[in-house]
Amino acid sequence: MTELEYLAIGYVFFILLIGLEACASIIRGDGRYRLHETIGNIGHGVVYQTFDYYTKAFVSIPFVWIAAHFADVQVPMDTLWAWILAIVLYDLTSYWAHRHSHEINAMWSVHAVHHAAEDFNLAAALRQPLFSHLFTWIYRLPLAFIMTGKMFVLIVVIDYIYQFILHTQYVQKLGPIGWVLNTPSHHRVHHGRDPKYLDRNYGG
Repeated sequence: MTELEYLAIGYVFFILLIGLEACASIIRGDGRYRLHETIGNIGHGVVYQTFDYYTKAFVSIPFVWIAAHFADVQVPMDTLWAWILAIVLYDLTSYWAHRHSHEINAMWSVHAVHHAAEDFNLAAALRQPLFSHLFTWIYRLPLAFIMTGKMFVLIVVIDYIYQFILHTQYVQKLGPIGWVLNTPSHHRVHHGRDPKYLDRNYGG
C-alpha cells in the first residue's frame, strides 16, 4: 500500500471519530464543536492533503537519494527493537522541527495556521500547515541513513494518526503513560494560550 492509500483509510477513521466526538459534544452541550469552525478545519485538511501530494517531494526525493547512495547500514523491518529505535529517532526529528516551528519566525508563519483553530477538538487536528515540507525535509533527511523509505512512510502514517488522536478534550490525564508518551493532556497544554503554557510540550 502507498502512503496515500494508508492515509485514505486513516481519513475514514478520522471523520468517524470527529462525528462521534461532535455527537458527544452536542449531547453534553459543552460547545466544543461549532459548525463553521468544524467545516473550516475539515476543509483545510482537504486542501492540506492536496498540497501534501505535491510538496512531499521536498522530503521524498532527497530521502530516497540518500538511502540509495549512502545508507550502508539500515535497521531491519522485521525486528521490534528496530521499529522502536526508528520511531524514537523520528520523534526526535519531529521534536526539533516542531520546536523550531515555534521559535523561528519564518517557520512559525507556516505552522501558526495549526494553532489558529479556535476550538480544540479532533477536527482541529486536520488543520495542518500547507507548506511545512519546505522546512521539515531538512530534519527528516538524516533518517535516510538508517531506515528504508518503506519504514519511513509507515512511521509517518503512524505518527499522523497518533497526532490526530491527541487533539481531544475528552481524554484526561493517563498517569504513567504520560511519563513516556505524548498524551491529549500534554497536547492541550501545548495549545494553551495562557503565558505559563506557551512553548511547552513539543514532542510527537
